[in-house]
Amino acid sequence: MSGVFPKAVRAITEAVLLDRIGPEAVALAGPVSGFVLGQYSRMPDYLRLPVLTLTLLCDSWPLWLGFWRPLHRLPLEQRRLVIASWKRSRVGFRRSLIKFYESLAVYGWAAGCPEHLNG
Repeated sequence: MSGVFPKAVRAITEAVLLDRIGPEAVALAGPVSGFVLGQYSRMPDYLRLPVLTLTLLCDSWPLWLGFWRPLHRLPLEQRRLVIASWKRSRVGFRRSLIKFYESLAVYGWAAGCPEHLNG
């Protein structure tokens, strides 16, 4: 899978890991985003298209906010601001998309890093 979608997934995953787990988890964003992409590829077709569409919308959202770059090209701190705004949004699909990525990223991190579960 190439293109913008995997870059957007990685950008969201990094920001989620930083917020939910801490700076040490960001180093594992590559494998965790690979896990998230694997879960995406196993989704039924009727779910894949909406997740793809909403992820690309989230990636392009900073262009509308005046950042002039897509989410995956923003520094991590600016990505966190954009994702936080989606998480607090009144629009349900925006909140749901972030919950989706939070769930998969945290699970992927925990599944791949059992030593972190004990301490």
